[in-house]
Amino acid sequence: VYSENEYLAHDMKNHLNILENYMSHKEYEKAYDYMAKLREPVLQIEQYVHSGNRVIDMIINDKLAVIQRENIKVNLETNTIGQVGISEKDLCAVLSNLLDNAIEACKKCVNQEAWIDISLKKVTHGLIFKISNSMCEEAIVREGRYLTTKEDKDKHGVGLESVNYILKKYNANPATKNNAI
Repeated sequence: VYSENEYLAHDMKNHLNILENYMSHKEYEKAYDYMAKLREPVLQIEQYVHSGNRVIDMIINDKLAVIQRENIKVNLETNTIGQVGISEKDLCAVLSNLLDNAIEACKKCVNQEAWIDISLKKVTHGLIFKISNSMCEEAIVREGRYLTTKEDKDKHGVGLESVNYILKKYNANPATKNNAI
């Protein structure tokens, strides 16, 4: 199931093209059937988080499956979140990028315990994300920007820029080391 989800994520652009084509030709039944087939592996993953926000729940549950598979210790705190004043697309980009970066950092911990602490809380004026993780490799920072350590630098290293762009769009405070968003 996890492998199927990894393949699904990798091929998402192509799946979206097919769905768009069905929709533009008003082949709604075919589009619905195609979407149902895409969702099957996702629905097989156990649901751990029930925050009242489907996007947050789907992302957290998917990333928890990866964290578990990588034998990373996790501590998760969340309250009832429900609807928030951020688009689903932006919420997905922020939360997914932050968790992907945390997972990637933990995967580099060979000789020490890897861990991720996740805290998501709805407060009066918004949503607070705090994601902390173990680091076994020094971060590369130039001119206030975190740089990717991946080999293919042309295709990587924009995740945090995307997060900061979205946070500015909502007049949110981007995190600095050890601060909540």
